[in-house]
Amino acid sequence: MASWQKSDPALIERFLASLPLTHGVERRQMFGYPCAFINGNMFAGLHEQRLIVRLPAEAAARPFAVMGKVMKDYAAIPDALDCPPQQFREWISSALDYAKALPPKERKAKAKAAGTAKAAATKAKPVVKTKTKSAATKQAKPVAKTKVKPAVTAKARPAAKTKTR
Repeated sequence: MASWQKSDPALIERFLASLPLTHGVERRQMFGYPCAFINGNMFAGLHEQRLIVRLPAEAAARPFAVMGKVMKDYAAIPDALDCPPQQFREWISSALDYAKALPPKERKAKAKAAGTAKAAATKAKPVVKTKTKSAATKQAKPVAKTKVKPAVTAKARPAAKTKTR
């Protein structure tokens, strides 16, 4: 994955200052960049040096693509710091108006709570642990086992018979 460049601090400051103080507007991070949401729907954000706004399809002249995927209803305003401040605020205001008309999204916290209950039920099942061999054991070659004969001492040997002629 290609690394993205951070947004200019002046652009971040302008973005945050331009967000309306309307009830329900939330600030969150998306792709590591500041974004704004209303009713769970993202309506504006930053990506690198671009302002990203959610607009009707016919108004989104410059579609926003990230990681090879075009995001429906989002437009990218390149070099957003060069955009006049009034125009910058108008883009955000238009995006907010459009996103307010969208159906609200269910909050992720509720979905996570349901997932947590499911995870707790899963944890109740016994877990069987298996022993694994250490890396040293896996790499060591087995040694062939041979029977070792007990040493025979001189006392235990029978005397050798000698032939006399």
